[in-house]
Amino acid sequence: MIIYPTDTLYGLGADPLDSDALKKIWQLKQRPEGEPIAIALPGFKQMDENFYMDRLEKALALHFLPGPLTLLLKPRSALPELLVPDSGRVGVRIPRFPPMVRLLQDIGMLTATSANIHGCPAPLNVKEAIEQFGDSISLALDAGELPGVPSTVVVVEDGGIKVIRGGAIPSVDLDRFVQTLNDI
Repeated sequence: MIIYPTDTLYGLGADPLDSDALKKIWQLKQRPEGEPIAIALPGFKQMDENFYMDRLEKALALHFLPGPLTLLLKPRSALPELLVPDSGRVGVRIPRFPPMVRLLQDIGMLTATSANIHGCPAPLNVKEAIEQFGDSISLALDAGELPGVPSTVVVVEDGGIKVIRGGAIPSVDLDRFVQTLNDI
């Protein structure tokens, strides 16, 4: 289990392909079963290799990532059941923080869920995150104080976008981008 900085909040990371690690995340966070968690990847190439993306999903990824956007995408291969909710889509992010990108380039992917106990405020610094999980954390990357606004979560449906959770990228910016694509 590691704590790491994203563009928005500190994340709690583990190997998303390890079912035991996923169970531990739900346990540590005291997260209700069935509430999905996202994954972080090092770059667009890995996103394209591991997830199906239509034209709009690719355009959103290329324009807003790395950055504070989480796209809900369908995996190309089987992932642990805990990671894939009933919708069949997984939240996918590419962080911008250079040390995190380098770590992801070495290990491939990590879970990307806020480093807090369910229902508690997300920590804005690494000390607050460590205090919530104590000795369960093996590594913590400190990037100082973070903005504290979560990523914007988006799903592409019927040729348009649906904002699942508002966040760091305003809906108006996403709508403007989609309109620009439609005008081309």
